[in-house]
Amino acid sequence: MANQEAIGDVERWSMVVVYDESTGTVVHTHQVVTSRGGAHPDDAAIEREALELAGHRGSDTGQRLSPLRVDPRSINADSHYQVDSVKRTLVEVPRAPRR
Repeated sequence: MANQEAIGDVERWSMVVVYDESTGTVVHTHQVVTSRGGAHPDDAAIEREALELAGHRGSDTGQRLSPLRVDPRSINADSHYQVDSVKRTLVEVPRAPRR
């Protein structure tokens, strides 16, 4: 994932994960980065776009998908995440060991 310093003159950076409500599995991540002086969409618009882009996955599998806003600066690119559906929080989960 990008970090703010690598992006340059960033005014705002937003991230939404779309997840399966029944399992907490993240099926899509969506980021919006706006340069200084640009127009950043509001949170509701970002969530709608993320759900729209992930929608085909949910309709194909019967999943019930929900958006969750997260701070992109809190994400470790080397980690795996899922959503605690009860707490509606993103949690880091260990990766399965490689064989």
